[in-house]
Amino acid sequence: MLMLHIPSPTGASISYEKYGSGPSLVLVHGSFSDHRTNWEFVKPLLEKQFTVYAIARRGRGETDATQGHSLEEEGIDVAAVIQSIAEPV
Repeated sequence: MLMLHIPSPTGASISYEKYGSGPSLVLVHGSFSDHRTNWEFVKPLLEKQFTVYAIARRGRGETDATQGHSLEEEGIDVAAVIQSIAEPV
């Protein structure tokens, strides 16, 4: 699957996968998974109804692995992806 990239205001490169069609839905996985395995079983259902943006958190996918980043910075990453989408999320 193709990974898309945007810069975070904090300087990291954030990657995400985009698939499906319909209203925009942003997915953020938990700490012990990644952008693919976390959504593996629900992806077929979600992509039928939504344009999904599955964000890879720092150190996963092709997102930069930064040292000592905070949850606040990861929130900034998510906000950057949301702001890059040209429609309501």
